[in-house]
Amino acid sequence: MTIDKDLMLKSIGNIIGLVKSTTHHERIFHEVIILLHSVLKCRSCAFGMINPKTEYLNIISSHGLSHSFVKEYRSKIATSAIGKLIWTGEPILIVDSSLDQKLADEIMLEKPFNSCLAVQVSIHQKTLGFLFVDSDQKNYYCKEDIEILQLLADIAALSYYKFLISEDNLRLDNIDHDLEIEKYHPFISRLHDVVKKSEKLNIPISVIVLDVDNFKMITNTYGHEVGTMVLKDIVNIVHEELEGIFHLGRFGFDEIIALIEDCTLENAIRYARRIVERIDKHKFTEQNILSTVSIGVSNITRNATTADGLIVCVKNALFEAQRTGKNKIFYYENEWYK
Repeated sequence: MTIDKDLMLKSIGNIIGLVKSTTHHERIFHEVIILLHSVLKCRSCAFGMINPKTEYLNIISSHGLSHSFVKEYRSKIATSAIGKLIWTGEPILIVDSSLDQKLADEIMLEKPFNSCLAVQVSIHQKTLGFLFVDSDQKNYYCKEDIEILQLLADIAALSYYKFLISEDNLRLDNIDHDLEIEKYHPFISRLHDVVKKSEKLNIPISVIVLDVDNFKMITNTYGHEVGTMVLKDIVNIVHEELEGIFHLGRFGFDEIIALIEDCTLENAIRYARRIVERIDKHKFTEQNILSTVSIGVSNITRNATTADGLIVCVKNALFEAQRTGKNKIFYYENEWYK
């Protein structure tokens, strides 16, 4: 295989630059495939990666393969020559398929080839998949090409590993940074912990959920960014009107939930009324947008025996508030949810 070394180095440099600047591994895989096709003149090339959910190999980026083949490709890891490559990491080089037709048939993707090369994609002793190239010319690939293909496979592996780290960090991050309040699941986990504490200490806990009545109209008229600014202002108003120990979380797209410790139902209703009045008079953003909210309120000693019951109760209360009209507050005096 004849290689334009200057073009190869420039292309690899560009790909490494992308690895440094993005966590989108699909783009890196795509750039490697483009390089293999345009610079190395491969007839077809593909990344076959292990799906962690199914533990089958799927093609996630390719050139020279039909859409239907890529969509339907699903290979067991432990079978054939690909399986051996996956587990041992030993590259597969076929310079002339007619000399070992059985091996060629095992590693072939969609179309027969005259020569091919495949290397393992892995990082930290963890196998991720394989990188495959082929040609309709005999003796197109040689041992010297293994090093180049392995380098590209390693770059792809690094980009994938960076993506996994980024995903882990997002999962570990409990904060919704649009509003600087807790995400839904961390908030619900906190609620369960606080309810358990309240059972031991016999402390009342209240939950308030508010929904922005005209949020869809705001985003449709002014855009998502302005809608987020309105939500931020509402969060600030809630912060200012609540007292004592409280926690805020994002309950839905335009819904905010507040957990207030050592708070009776009557006090929670009082807070809700103050919040409604503040928001009703407030002009949001430089566009002077007017908005209203619907609020549901529930209390652990008056409405529920568990954290899950408390959430069901406040959801139902919010629904009733939304059903009865704008700027409404709804609560149950003594309706129990388990």
